[in-house]
Amino acid sequence: MKWKYGCGLLTGILLVLTITTDQWQRTTVVLDDWLQTRQSDDHANQSNHNSDAKSVESRWGAMPPRSPMIGPEWFDPRYEITFVYVPAGEFIMGSDEQKFDESPSHLVDVDSFWIMRTEVTNAQYKRCVDGGGCSASYDERWQNPSRQGHPVTYVSFQQASEYAQWVGGRLPTEAEWEKAARGTDGRPYPWGVEPPTAEHLNYNRHVDDTQPVGTYAEYGGPYGTVDMAGNVLEWVADWYDKDTYTAQRRTNPTGPADGDFHLLRGGSWLSTADFVRTTTRMREPPYGDIEETGIRVIRVDSTDLEEQVNDRQDVFCAKDHSPIHSICPSIP
Repeated sequence: MKWKYGCGLLTGILLVLTITTDQWQRTTVVLDDWLQTRQSDDHANQSNHNSDAKSVESRWGAMPPRSPMIGPEWFDPRYEITFVYVPAGEFIMGSDEQKFDESPSHLVDVDSFWIMRTEVTNAQYKRCVDGGGCSASYDERWQNPSRQGHPVTYVSFQQASEYAQWVGGRLPTEAEWEKAARGTDGRPYPWGVEPPTAEHLNYNRHVDDTQPVGTYAEYGGPYGTVDMAGNVLEWVADWYDKDTYTAQRRTNPTGPADGDFHLLRGGSWLSTADFVRTTTRMREPPYGDIEETGIRVIRVDSTDLEEQVNDRQDVFCAKDHSPIHSICPSIP
């Protein structure tokens, strides 16, 4: 085993851990303790233009700490799913732009969680169908070999919930989804404040179909998630209520007890720019299985991983989606 130290481009020191065995060699890089202390000056300057961040700061007099750029990953070989870690703490939820029932912006505190890096693919969903845990997608193309890397579509809230349960998880709450997408700095898009283009995401019929998950990984979210803007809409657990943000509790909110519609987040390949923001709320009946609906799952039983993170012990990581786990450096 050998340690190398190098100069970071953004902040602090890059710690590179290289582990070599007779069978494999893996390298894991951590950027200055996960860059948890601060972001680059450029990022800070961009965030100053975010009206939601300014609104929260003026209202409460303080801002949550800025998001790290990347977190640990964990690969579950049983279902071929990679999860990324989102730490506990406050973040800015909602927007004051008076669009789509998103106001007012407010501080919400959520526990830490592990969420799928990508949307559920046709290949992953097929395993659930073959295993008897899910019913088939309405999309006739979902079993097409050329589309196994595309996100599954035409799934209802019930089908999304069944898949989540089959892999030992659950759908994210609306608050968890938004924190994973925007982090703690109030960004309107997962990649930051730069307005969306066809280079950032699959939206506004630029492709006129779904794209394989991870196609736009360069413009992923602050914790390592990808495709949280565009491609397919993602079911979340909450029922819809237009007044949720004025009435919900501020710690681990779960939305109203019942309703007529469930919420979807993230926009799709059909969505215009307004509908791919991190704060946009959309709704469908629970039985709705339109061409835009997809799935992202939170891991439920993550106690073992949480303990490793909290105790600064080694955390299993996925690298290039391989079932061979590299060893992540400790995360504070």
